[in-house]
Amino acid sequence: MSRESVLAAAGLPSPGGTEAVRAVVRQGLARWLPDARSGWLASPPAIGTRVPTAVHRLLEVSGPLSFGPLRHAWRRQDRLKGSVPFPESDAVLHAWFAAFDEFLLLNDRVSIRAPGLVGLDPIAQILTDALAPHPEGLTRAALRAECLALGMAPGTFATALTYSPLVTPAARDLWVLTSENAREVGRRRSQSRGRRTRRVTYSWTAEGELALSAFVPSLESPVVHVPKEVAHLLEGKRFDAFDALGVKDGVAIKAGTVWGFAPFLSRAKAASGDVIQLRFDLLARTVALRLARSRDGASTEVTEP
Repeated sequence: MSRESVLAAAGLPSPGGTEAVRAVVRQGLARWLPDARSGWLASPPAIGTRVPTAVHRLLEVSGPLSFGPLRHAWRRQDRLKGSVPFPESDAVLHAWFAAFDEFLLLNDRVSIRAPGLVGLDPIAQILTDALAPHPEGLTRAALRAECLALGMAPGTFATALTYSPLVTPAARDLWVLTSENAREVGRRRSQSRGRRTRRVTYSWTAEGELALSAFVPSLESPVVHVPKEVAHLLEGKRFDAFDALGVKDGVAIKAGTVWGFAPFLSRAKAASGDVIQLRFDLLARTVALRLARSRDGASTEVTEP
């Protein structure tokens, strides 16, 4: 759709001179979008060519998209060799879509006339099958597990998650199928996290232990941020960690964060909404790990994994 890609498709060097461009237009191999002043050319509308096919496939999965979300999804491919950019001008983009019978335009929102006209390739099909049952999205780890279970290779998954316009990172570690309301899904997740991720609280126990309490963070790489008022007591230190059954782990504090307690969360089968408490004995360099399980608004301390 760009001048360079159209000239290349016509077998002419890029960027090509003015006469080359005029020749392509005269021969009917390209048309201006919407006129020569825009600087954008397009080849004759044919749904079987690469870019229209890819756009049709995207809309097959996403449903109708306005130009903003459509451009956002399409830009995910920008670093791929041979990628064709979308114009930033709505008038140019509108002129391109308007030439196709297969696309419908209504107030700069694009949809397709005939679902199923362009089939999904295997990668697109797996991404769709994995995410369609989860409109509120999946974490990267969960999505990877779903895709690999459906037959996608690990390397293919990494590439698809980086470049495919069919998926959108709606929020931190939250992946959804591209749609008009993908950002709204992200906002809901962010608001939900904001309600749960209150500032880490600290207190002193009767035994003189420093107790930190926080909602369970991400289970993939969990860390707890140390309140600045007590950060100097823990910074740069390592502690032997023990759960209620005496199973030993180790935690460390660096750059104001506590890490190393992921094995404990895994053993305790921690979930979103649970509260972890770390009780530091500063003299013995030990920390007791406890989990308060959230059950219908109530909390119950976990004494065994």
